[in-house]
Amino acid sequence: MSKRIITLLSGLILVLILFSFTVYRVNSNSMSPTLLSGEYIICSRGWLSNLSKKLDRIIINRIVVFENPLRGSAFDHGLLVKRCVAVSGDIIQSNLDEVFVNRDQIISLTDGLIDVLLYIKPVNIDSVDLSEMKISSCNRVKDLLLIRCICTDSTVKKFRESYSSFLKIEIVEPYLGNLKVLGSWKRIRDMELAIPYSGMEVDVNHEFVEYYSDLANHFENQQIMIENGVLYCCNSPINSFDFKKNYCFLLGDNHEKSIDSRCFGPIPMDLLKSILIFENLQK
Repeated sequence: MSKRIITLLSGLILVLILFSFTVYRVNSNSMSPTLLSGEYIICSRGWLSNLSKKLDRIIINRIVVFENPLRGSAFDHGLLVKRCVAVSGDIIQSNLDEVFVNRDQIISLTDGLIDVLLYIKPVNIDSVDLSEMKISSCNRVKDLLLIRCICTDSTVKKFRESYSSFLKIEIVEPYLGNLKVLGSWKRIRDMELAIPYSGMEVDVNHEFVEYYSDLANHFENQQIMIENGVLYCCNSPINSFDFKKNYCFLLGDNHEKSIDSRCFGPIPMDLLKSILIFENLQK
């Protein structure tokens, strides 16, 4: 084989490699310990956004690079890296410190312990059993006591059932700051939500307004609004909504410090840019 042919073939292979793969730098520890900030990863690119509902399961448990759905916010750091845990049609449920996919538990956060704030009037404090709480601070704010403590999911449930008439309990997630999200999927309680797919019809009800309407507005280019208790889509009243895109649900491996689908919900497949092939390159 002549040197010219070898040179041409080598150049062709190089071009194919350049157009088929790309290198990204990891910019946070949201995927630790799998990926650390500063590491470089090699990913394939160009085909993920076109996956059909029948083929999208090939990315389950794979690490993907995608466009930040929170563009324009304080958390707009360009491309993000997370792990795909669910795709179109899968069922998601989250109970404070756990996430379930198709009723199988996939993560348990902070070993079941939750950081909470209790708001209560001093006159009612003797009515509350705080023995199951590990109190870290207690401050007076106007006419309320603000108590910060650590407890379990079951304790939070019991407090909400027993003391809801005079006590407010709030989950503390300091890494979220004042982030305005598309609708939190982290606090799905006593219900199961389907990851949207092309052709999926959702009845217009409280569940749609809380969990799906932001997705329709943000990703489906539909103008969803409520007026006098009636839901409108593009100025026309609707009783149901049909999704046009396939979606996936992404989580960071560092579950306690990751801004992911628990905050911004599922994202459409067309935001996916590439899938990880080789990781943990030298910094």
